[in-house]
Amino acid sequence: MRVEVLPATGFHAAYVASRMREAEQVEVWAGSHFSPDSAVEDSVRHSPQAFAAVVNGATMGIFGVRPVSHLLGVGIPWLLTTGEVDRHPRAFLRLCRQILPGFRARWPLLMNFIHARHVRSVAWAERLGFTVFDPAPLGVDGEDFRKIELRT
Repeated sequence: MRVEVLPATGFHAAYVASRMREAEQVEVWAGSHFSPDSAVEDSVRHSPQAFAAVVNGATMGIFGVRPVSHLLGVGIPWLLTTGEVDRHPRAFLRLCRQILPGFRARWPLLMNFIHARHVRSVAWAERLGFTVFDPAPLGVDGEDFRKIELRT
């Protein structure tokens, strides 16, 4: 199995938007009333770099870090995925563990929010070492989200 990290292109963005996992579609709608296309576009536009995770030629997802404060070293890691993640969960977790140190070197505090019902994403964050907080209302409709944080 060949897993690659590539600079995200318009192809990767369109692929992920058209095949985004249902739980992530629910999450981006609950958070901001974004469609998959809007979520991908907004995430890529506000990140200095966006990357694609590709396994055997199929895009697993796109990801990056959205800066909150360069001065304070705070960034928002984001990830939008396709069903390829479910087909290759170990390869995906290995890849995340390889990439995370580079993000941590640049951003001493990584933080974001995960829709409380997106249990796979919450478990993924925990396995990567993020602190996961109790659910609290957030987003356009006030649904429960869980804050995640990783400090160096």
